Amino acid sequence: MADTFGHHPWTVQELVDGVSSGRVRLPDIQRPFVWGNAKVRDLVDSMYRGFPVGQLMFWENRAAEHTKTIGTDDKSQTGSMQVVDGQQRLTSLYAVVGGQQVVREDYSQERIVISFNPLTERFAIPDNATKRSAEWIQSIRTVFESSIDARSEYLAGLEQARGVERLDRETERAVELAINKLHRVLAFQFEVVQLKEHVSRETVADIFVRINSQGVALASADFILTWLSVFWEEGRQEIEDFAQRSRFTPQEMTRTSGETVRWTPKNPYLVLD
Repeated sequence: MADTFGHHPWTVQELVDGVSSGRVRLPDIQRPFVWGNAKVRDLVDSMYRGFPVGQLMFWENRAAEHTKTIGTDDKSQTGSMQVVDGQQRLTSLYAVVGGQQVVREDYSQERIVISFNPLTERFAIPDNATKRSAEWIQSIRTVFESSIDARSEYLAGLEQARGVERLDRETERAVELAINKLHRVLAFQFEVVQLKEHVSRETVADIFVRINSQGVALASADFILTWLSVFWEEGRQEIEDFAQRSRFTPQEMTRTSGETVRWTPKNPYLVLD
């Protein structure tokens, strides 16, 4: 069995770059992104504190016809890795580090934002209290883009809010340490189990079902859709397309797809899974 997989470390930055370029993709057996923003916040907080956050599992495969990309932006590269386990964590990282929109289970699009307080080292989902306070960095993405610029902007805003020309050295030092520590999350290493390219699609689907039968169990529909992806991909895609269109009016589909849509199966009295 050892010949079917290997262990490889990937940093957060490498994972986000892989998703952004399109090199890391989802196989069509994967479920939608279902994590709430609170779970995304807790994931970042755990990495910030150096806690273990579990392994990921990829499948080395370049077959683009069985994949879908993460997020809504265009990709520049063809896929070489498919995510078997860890989709929710990977999509979360891509959303908060890359600042890209994610597609929710109901096909809506959202840009996830997490705030950070360097003085208390707390993470939060932005609300009116955090937005009004100069003690909060409104989006941690600014730290990942440039920790130096984020620190300078934060200190200037805090000095203005407190009405002082310069903060005391102890506060400046605490802010510097916290922001640098947050920026180092990009170097946090995930252990990735990589299934080798010769592993069959049926075996990968079996592994996926076994993994997802533990913890939060797959519903019967998830099992059916997984095996449809393997043995009747066209039918699975038709079901997906019908379910998506049933959520939107023709006007909404026209706006999001960029193509003229004259009819959708949207029903005001019934919402399909």
